[in-house]
Amino acid sequence: MGPTARAWTRCGELARAHSTQPARAPLTPDPRAPQSVESEEDDPQLLLSIPFTCPVKIRSLTVIGGGDGMAPRTLKAYVNHETLDFSDAEARPAVQEWTLQEDYLGVIEYPTQFSRFQNVSRLWLLVDDNHGADHTLISYIGLSGVGSEHKRRAVQTVYEARATGNFIDPLKEPGKGGTAEPGM
Repeated sequence: MGPTARAWTRCGELARAHSTQPARAPLTPDPRAPQSVESEEDDPQLLLSIPFTCPVKIRSLTVIGGGDGMAPRTLKAYVNHETLDFSDAEARPAVQEWTLQEDYLGVIEYPTQFSRFQNVSRLWLLVDDNHGADHTLISYIGLSGVGSEHKRRAVQTVYEARATGNFIDPLKEPGKGGTAEPGM
């Protein structure tokens, strides 16, 4: 197991708000990264993908949204789906759903159902609606949990085989013409 880590994501690394390009989760802030991600006008929905390089266990999350009702209100999480779009997300049940408060300082942590967030290699977050604005703005997503040292890679194995006994007649002793008695 790796150390407990508090990773955070600057969501603005997505080219467009409705893009399914993965958001990166750096452990240190990147000053060159845009400071927020917004949905399109007249559409509060937003779909974010957060891939991990090794499986993680997520204990809680923190979300900072925009002011004037642009902060997300309903957040749904989907775990370990390689691809997901809005229609897939609406058709599948979420692993967990939260009703978020407007939090401008990031002091509210929303706990996960920890048993459902084990061995997570990709996290999808769907913002279903916001607090009344015509679009949604997110400036920070914080994830608290534990990372593992396990990496997904191909298995390298050496197989060895050695012939033992007579495979044609296993009861016949090697080198003798007769049949062996069981138990001898």
